[in-house]
This record gives sequence, C-alpha cells and structure tokens, in this order.
Amino acid sequence: LFKNAEEGEAKGVPTHLDVSWLSYVEKCQYLLEDQPLDSLKIAQLLEEKVYRISIADDTAPTIEEYNIQVGLAPGGVVFVWLHNYGRVIEVGRYQAKKIKDIDFVTKKEADEYYKRTGDVILDEHTIEQRDYVIKLGLPKEKIRMQYQQCGTSVTEPLVIEDVFKIPYGLWDSYRKRYLWKMTLITKDKNKYIHSYYYGGLNHEGEILFGERTWGENQIEKYKIPEKFQYTSLIPRAIPFVIFIKWFGDDGKLYRLWNNFNVAEVMDSFEKAFKGQENEVGNLIIEVNNTKTDANICLKVGEREVWICNVDLRINEIEEWQ
Repeated sequence: LFKNAEEGEAKGVPTHLDVSWLSYVEKCQYLLEDQPLDSLKIAQLLEEKVYRISIADDTAPTIEEYNIQVGLAPGGVVFVWLHNYGRVIEVGRYQAKKIKDIDFVTKKEADEYYKRTGDVILDEHTIEQRDYVIKLGLPKEKIRMQYQQCGTSVTEPLVIEDVFKIPYGLWDSYRKRYLWKMTLITKDKNKYIHSYYYGGLNHEGEILFGERTWGENQIEKYKIPEKFQYTSLIPRAIPFVIFIKWFGDDGKLYRLWNNFNVAEVMDSFEKAFKGQENEVGNLIIEVNNTKTDANICLKVGEREVWICNVDLRINEIEEWQ
C-alpha cells in the first residue's frame, strides 16, 4: 500500500495493493500483484473523516480518520475497507491468482525428504502446522437455527473436516445491498434514541448519532452530517448484528443487542425485497412493555417478513458503555 513509510507516519492516498498468502484449507498460494485501487473514492472518504459519539460528559464528538484493512477469502478473493471505531466502508473487491499448489506432508516425511535430497520443506507446509493453525481459530461448535422452532438453536461439534467444505461465492453474496433502515418501537410515552449500530455481513459497520447524547442533541449542537444520523437511509448490506440504545420514560439508558441467524436473515431480506428491489425497507424492532424481549419484522412496501431466530438481549447500561 505504501512505500518507504514507517508505522505512525503520515502517508499519502494508496494507489496499488500487493498481497500474497498461503491458504491452508485450499492447499495453495495466492498472489494479488500491483492491483490499482479506487484512489479517488479513498481520497474522498479520507477527506470527510468520521464523527464519533462522545464517550464522556461535557465533551464534543471526536472527528477521526480512517485506517485501511485488507481481508482475504477462499477462492483468492480480496477485500479492502476503510475502517474506524464507528464506521467501516468497503472500497474494493479484487481477485488474486493461484500461483502455487502446496502438497502438505507430515514432519516425519519432511525430515526424510531433507535427509534424502538436502532440500528443506518449510514448517508451514507440514500437516501438523496446518492443522494447528486451523484448530487455533476453530469455533468449538456450530450453531444452526430450526425454522419450524423459532429461536431454538441446534449445536453440533465442529470438526476440522468441516473447514475444508468451502462454500465458494458465499462472501460475495454477503456484499448485496438493499435500501433500508431500522425503526425502534417501544411502550415508552417519550423515548429518545441515543444511537444505532449496524453490523453488515460484508463487514461494513456504522454507529449513528441519535436524538440525545449526554443530555443534549449533539446532532443539532455540533451540526453532525446526515450520513452519521440514526435516520440515515442508504443502501446497506444485510445485518448480522444490530445495537440500539435509547432513553426510556424513566430516564434510564437501555441497549438492545441482536445477533441474527445468517441463513434466516439472508432469506428474509431476499423474500421481502423480491420484485421490489427499489422500495425502501424498514427493519422494525418492537420492544415489549417490560423491556425484556422484542419482535423483529422487515417491512418492504406492503410486504412483511418476520424474523424469528433471534439472539436478543435488552439491558440497562451506563452511557459510557
């Protein structure tokens, strides 16, 4: 990305990307070489900067800069994001080339090969090292949701063989965007939104200002741009997680957190927007009277799709949390 620049130094707008990596699960090496980046888009975003909600009383929202993040997916897919505490934006998707197949061998076979030929097989090309790295990041179990029993999770042990069943194209499917936003409904006679958080399947994210932060409307006081306000309506990826914070009638701050079942939420968005892709979607979260549970419905035009398999929590928090 940058040539002859040390960490922490000011850098210019990146223009090209070089990245090479070893894919343990695909048994090959990939290379993306001298890939031109969308420098104009990156420069515009770097110029705009990011407004971050105040985390302490009597302080103004901070204006921060983006960092650059690179992500890799099976099949040689490369993503580039600009990211910050309160915002992550995709700025490019690229395709690397497979440059080498790797034949993994056991450490014993590697030692025998060295004795026979004098050539060294790298430790990273051994089966033991490959399995160690994979198991290091392996979840203990996989969780699926049964559609016929809303909210019932089914857990199964996750074994290393599951990792090699690669769903090529899945990560590109996460990039699909729809025009939608969230709406919170509660039993409070008077409520004030503190903030919204969207976490998309495509790794994009937003923290948006609400009506009240530290007892004041920071949107009005500090002239927060519309794109950072909770009412912002833009094309967004399908969410995998959302947070909503609001002040209730009692003056207390509540936080609703929900982690979606990926298969169901993708299916729900596809059903709701099918044949009306240009309509506006509204993800309605309706909280019960005791603030212990909520229903979630995606409404597009006159069509409503209920999302049942939720992992939802509501709790009272302090404003700095």
